[in-house]
Amino acid sequence: MWNTSLLFTSAANATLLGNLSTIWVSLGVLLFFHEILRRRFWTGMALALVGVVIIMGRDTFEHPNLGWGDILAVAASLFYAAYLLNTQRIRQHMDTVSFMWLSSASASIILLAYCLVRGLPLGGFSMDTWLALLALGIISHVVGWLAINYSLGHLPAPIASVSLLSQPVFTAILSVPLLGEGLSVYQIGGGALVLMGIYIVNRR
Repeated sequence: MWNTSLLFTSAANATLLGNLSTIWVSLGVLLFFHEILRRRFWTGMALALVGVVIIMGRDTFEHPNLGWGDILAVAASLFYAAYLLNTQRIRQHMDTVSFMWLSSASASIILLAYCLVRGLPLGGFSMDTWLALLALGIISHVVGWLAINYSLGHLPAPIASVSLLSQPVFTAILSVPLLGEGLSVYQIGGGALVLMGIYIVNRR
């Protein structure tokens, strides 16, 4: 759903709305796991979310209409939250690699079936596209999700979900050398708020 949302809305909108998962995770542990989250956590989460809005939210405020892509991004945030909550529970009884293998294999089978039913192409792409897909597979999926799944065996899902709000910060920083983009004062200030919020929720 999140990947599809990028076809109908901006990357900034999709990222911003996808990060609503932090709120759903926090509400999920209250409703389903009956865990109590301290005031410090809510304060840190609010700071981090405000920072993300400052970094990524300019396009949202310039184009406030909620379109199909935005709805898909919000729906994706709900599934992302469910993944984080379930992973936290499963990782109490299963090691990282086994869980990663089972979740990736089942997702691949479902997505292959979806592509076949929809008649979507599985080949014929340019070399640049194949290299980009390879990088996504190795760096984003294997390395990135391996780290997330490992952390969820040692951290509560709410703490992990707030920590993952650092992604827009690193995206903005990496855009400087990779895309030649500059950092605005707002992005620097927003990034500082995100990191401050992450520090607060992780502080013992």
